[in-house]
Amino acid sequence: MRNNIQIKKIDNEYYINLIWIKESPNKKTEGRSIGFDMGYKKLLTDNNGNNYNGNLREIYDKIGRRKTAIARISMTPGQGQIKINGRTLANYFPSEILQIVVNQPFALTNTVGSFDVTASVDGGGIKGQAEALRLAISRALQTQDSELRSPLKKEGFLTRDPRMVERKKFGRRKARRRFQFSKR
Repeated sequence: MRNNIQIKKIDNEYYINLIWIKESPNKKTEGRSIGFDMGYKKLLTDNNGNNYNGNLREIYDKIGRRKTAIARISMTPGQGQIKINGRTLANYFPSEILQIVVNQPFALTNTVGSFDVTASVDGGGIKGQAEALRLAISRALQTQDSELRSPLKKEGFLTRDPRMVERKKFGRRKARRRFQFSKR
C-alpha cells in the first residue's frame, strides 16, 4: 500500500488530498492498482495565511440534508463551540431536545468539547434543520477519524433520511385526501 499526498493552494488557502493506492491481490487484476481518493480537505496556516509552514489546522466541510433543510458546516478542532447562522446553539435551538439531537454524534463518539462547528442552515423547519445538522456533523466526524464510522453507522447517523412531503395531486384536496363525496 502506497500513500500519495497532494497539496494545492487556492486563494491563500491550502488543500490537502490523501490518496491510498493498494495493489490488487487477485490474479485476474494483477498489476492493477485500487485507489481510494479521500478528496481535498481545507487546511489553514498561521494568522497571515500566506506561508505553508507545516503547522496546519484541519477543517472538515460537510453538508447534511433532511426534508427540505440543508446544513453546511465547517468543523475544526477546538473547545466545542457551535455557531449556527451566527448564533449559539442554545439561542438557535431553544428546545433542549433539538440541542440533544445536534450533540448526539459528539456524545456517541466521546468527542464532546473537541471540535468547534460553524454552520449555515436554511430551509425546512427547526426539527429538519437539527437533523440535517446532525448528519453533517456525523459525516465530518467520520472523515476526521474513520474508526468512528461503525458506531455512527450503527446508530443511523450517517444515513440520509429520504422521506419527503408528497406532492399535491390535481382533483384531490391534498396528496391523497379526496374531496368530500356528495351523493346528490
